[in-house]
Amino acid sequence: MPTRLGGGASAGVSKGAAGARQQARDVQFADIPVPKGRKINVDKTVVVGTDVWYGQLTYDTNHSAESMFEFYTRELPGYGWRKITSVRARMSIMTYDRQNRVLTMAISPNRIRG
Repeated sequence: MPTRLGGGASAGVSKGAAGARQQARDVQFADIPVPKGRKINVDKTVVVGTDVWYGQLTYDTNHSAESMFEFYTRELPGYGWRKITSVRARMSIMTYDRQNRVLTMAISPNRIRG
């Protein structure tokens, strides 16, 4: 059973653990939208916390970088996030805040997956 992290994250991701990769596919974050069909990159993800989680969430998706930028522009305000700034480029950067938290997101294309 995944560990419940504050802020709505369920995780139990540890490198090298046999069940970690399957468990990582099932992680849910109640405070940020995640696209359908995403796969968490366990080797690049570090999520820490009990009441409020923090860290780096990295995932791969078959969606284009452009569609992911549009997805987050559309969906984050519905989760209570307020846009501070965004830069749309080959590697797009988006920064949002909500209560006492800051979310910085980098979106870059992946030649293999999208």
